[in-house]
Amino acid sequence: MRRPLNQNQRRDIKITVRVNQNEQENLVLNSNKHGLKIPGYLRSLGLNYSIKSIVDEKAAANLLKVNADMGRLGGLFKMWLEDNRADKHDFSNTRTYKDIDNLVNDIERLKLILKNEALKIMQKQA
Repeated sequence: MRRPLNQNQRRDIKITVRVNQNEQENLVLNSNKHGLKIPGYLRSLGLNYSIKSIVDEKAAANLLKVNADMGRLGGLFKMWLEDNRADKHDFSNTRTYKDIDNLVNDIERLKLILKNEALKIMQKQA
């Protein structure tokens, strides 16, 4: 529920803007992309307020989820390696423990890149 606006904050002046069909479709698309209704979107643009994109926020959240999944995967690989290292020198005909170590290192490197990219997106929103 919205809080009531005081006398100076009330928006009781209506401005009518004429647009063509294509412009209206673009306004609807862009306002939805930012999670706003058309009047709020136009007000923010007209008053030069920054508009947060919910698409970017969702992308950043998804990147952070992938980052966490990669961290768990890397942890499972490490645990598996520690549990099996003493038993065998080579666990398959095609992969060695060194291959798995390299894979874990790649996962950790990609995890850091994902985290940094997600943080960049979030900082742009602030």
